Amino acid sequence: MGRRNKEEKVFVSFHYLSKGDGSPFTIVEFENLCEKIKNSPRVDIRKEENVALMRSGILVPLSDYQKLNDLMVFGAFHATYSGHSYENNEKGKISSRSLNIRKFHYLLYLSKNGRIYIGAQYLGTFGGYGDVRLAIQKLLPSGLAVNSTAIRSLNYAARNVSPKEVKLTIERPTEVKAGKRALHERMVLSLQRAGKGSPFEDVVRDDIISLFKLALPDRKKALFERLKNAGLAEFDEDELANCNIVVDVDGRQQTMYLFDNGVHATKFDADVVLTSEGHPEPEQLKQVMRELLSSEIINAGKG
Repeated sequence: MGRRNKEEKVFVSFHYLSKGDGSPFTIVEFENLCEKIKNSPRVDIRKEENVALMRSGILVPLSDYQKLNDLMVFGAFHATYSGHSYENNEKGKISSRSLNIRKFHYLLYLSKNGRIYIGAQYLGTFGGYGDVRLAIQKLLPSGLAVNSTAIRSLNYAARNVSPKEVKLTIERPTEVKAGKRALHERMVLSLQRAGKGSPFEDVVRDDIISLFKLALPDRKKALFERLKNAGLAEFDEDELANCNIVVDVDGRQQTMYLFDNGVHATKFDADVVLTSEGHPEPEQLKQVMRELLSSEIINAGKG
């Protein structure tokens, strides 16, 4: 019987690879990459040389290749974990030198503008983009400069959070020397909800979190105008130094930084059920990853 524990939630992140010189990946280059993935040899984990390469992160095995169409493939990558011993009720003590291998899935897509998008699966804190990126990049032509970009969907994040507190950092000059500001007075204005489900949450979503859709340089001015209209702006616009929103996400507390785009990719919740082996069913996960790629990346103007 399938199960889905909170600690074993399945997430998917998306990144894209682009050429360092700005030219697009062509359909021929993508086909060559897919052919290499398809023909990736099966890795014998009994051989010590393979174990050493996998432990060092040089070798990331790929398997279960599926061509979905000319622009998209689905498959599995195998991430390794080692470095600490533990006890298992069936096998006894597991050595810190042993190599634990976990299977995850990826989705590969060539966009119209010549980017290679990679969707990577997480299972709780395990899995993710780093391993599959390494495997894919090693199959690209030697010497090709490639950039990797994380995709953040702040609109998605805003739909899935419960705001708790807004922290506004205000900085004012307190001393002027030789015509220059020498010292600053810094204070933090904290706006907090009275309780979960209070109107505060909707106000913050509608009036502050919604500003994430704006370009970074435009957010401060828009926030200042909304604070002024609400009678909360007892300071000048240039004195507004920062705005952080503390939120609950699935019972975990996180902070959203309005004046910082950040570098971490959004983790999209993949609503799938785990099998008795503790892994998502591949066909269901494949469908969910395709839907996320379409709705959150392509149709959202990020792909």
